[in-house]
Amino acid sequence: MDFIKQAGRRSVPTSDTYFLELASDSISPEEDYLMKESKKEVLFICKQLATPYQEVALEHYYKELSVQEIAKRNGKNIKTIQTQLYRAKALIKKILERSD
Repeated sequence: MDFIKQAGRRSVPTSDTYFLELASDSISPEEDYLMKESKKEVLFICKQLATPYQEVALEHYYKELSVQEIAKRNGKNIKTIQTQLYRAKALIKKILERSD
């Protein structure tokens, strides 16, 4: 047992493995900024939709909930949520085409 403990204390992580592990765990400030800006843009676009589509689009695209979670939360049928999401997506596409 002492030999195993000593071996663990003797092993020193190299700088390559340390920085690779550190880089994989965190995101860069640029990525963080881009994520925040894209979330703002999604929120702005979803707020332009009509009431039933706005709710579904916000929960799916902004809050990143699945169709099953949205249906359970709202007490609606899964197929109803899928249809509303399909229509919301078409409306979002029209909004984006108009803005370009």
